Parts: sequence; C-alpha cells; structure tokens
Amino acid sequence: MDLKSYLPPFLFDSNIFTDLFIQYQAETDNLESDTQDLLNQLFPNTATWGLVLWEQLVGITTNTSINIEVRRVNVLNKLSQIYTMTASNMTDILKKFTDGLVSLIQNYSMYTFDIDFNVKSKAVSLLDLLQTIETIKPAHLDYSLSINLNPTAKGVYNAVCHVSGESISLYPYIATNIDVTPSVELGMYFHNIETSTLYPKEE
Repeated sequence: MDLKSYLPPFLFDSNIFTDLFIQYQAETDNLESDTQDLLNQLFPNTATWGLVLWEQLVGITTNTSINIEVRRVNVLNKLSQIYTMTASNMTDILKKFTDGLVSLIQNYSMYTFDIDFNVKSKAVSLLDLLQTIETIKPAHLDYSLSINLNPTAKGVYNAVCHVSGESISLYPYIATNIDVTPSVELGMYFHNIETSTLYPKEE
C-alpha cells in the first residue's frame, strides 16, 4: 500500500514529516508482508512454515529433507481422499511436480487413462511422481505415463537406474555347478540380482 497516494503533496515539503512518513511506510509494508505470509499458511499449496501443521492434520510425519513441493503434494493427496478424485483434480495435483503442461486423457471403455507430462527445467522425482499417481488414482483404473522433455531447455539431465531380480529353482538336481552370466548392454546403470537354488534328487 502506497500511503503517499492518500496524502496531499504539500505535507512532504516538511523534512520532519517526510522522515516520519518513511518509517510509517516501512511499518505498513512489513504489516502487509506478514499478513500475506499468514494467509499463505491457510492453504497447503502455498504454506511454508505452516506446512508442518497441515502434515499433522492429515497424519503425515514431517520430513524437512523432502522438497517442499513434494510435501505439499503429499498433503493434497491426503486431503483429496475425502472427495471424489476427478481428472481435473488429479491434473491439478500432478502440475505441482512440473513447470510444464500436464494433460490427462480418459479411456472410459478400457478403464485406463493417459498422462502427458511435460518438463521444461524443473527437476522431477520419478519415484515421487509414480507414488503420487498410485495414491490418488481410482484403484480400478490403469494408466500410462508419457514424460516429454523440452528440447529447447539448456542442460537437460536424465538419470535412470534399473534394478531387476530373478530367482531360479531347479528340480531335480542334475549338474554340480550352474553358472549364470547375463550380458546386458543398456545406456543406463543396471544392477542385476539372481538367486539360484538347487535341490538334490531324492533317493
């Protein structure tokens, strides 16, 4: 609020009044800032220091090491469970993860929906994104997720980790040694875990 606009100009001919006015204006600016900050805490999508109170309300253990946007989404996820999750509501929640566009297409006859997720420059946690989708989507619906990176962005970084596991049981026992040497050629980190269990033939 500009207090000067509410006062006649001739008052500012006085140096004493001008000095006092500067202090009044500073106090008014601080009051406006504090009021807006307090109002921000009333909504989980803008809350900062008040976000911990929202987490307590919905039963989430506070973890300040998590990105604040993810914490806000987690609160919104919990609150969304009290009303019907619509395509519009889901889109609004997923928009919190990106600075790009998000669109959702419903395939009613197939009981599925497609998510088109666009990323410009904001870092996205794929694990948090998938967990959020699984939490908020109707349980009977399947979905596909398409993530598009903005090709004009400077410095696009993509990190992928693939972990797989396999358990093999052989009946009956035939060979004394079984060597498993998988060969994988992928443009990503690959961690393969295999467990082989051999059971001797009963006499």
